[in-house]
Amino acid sequence: ASAPDSGAYTTEYAEAAVALLKARGVDTTGQNWRRVEVTLNPGGE
Repeated sequence: ASAPDSGAYTTEYAEAAVALLKARGVDTTGQNWRRVEVTLNPGGE
């Protein structure tokens, strides 16, 4: 088998998605992450 060409791997779509999210004010790095307390109830209620 031959080696893949230079276009076989690209991050352009991921980079474009992150740029779009950042432009919309979405935290893409987890910098604003805060722990939240969750209560688990029987039966999911």
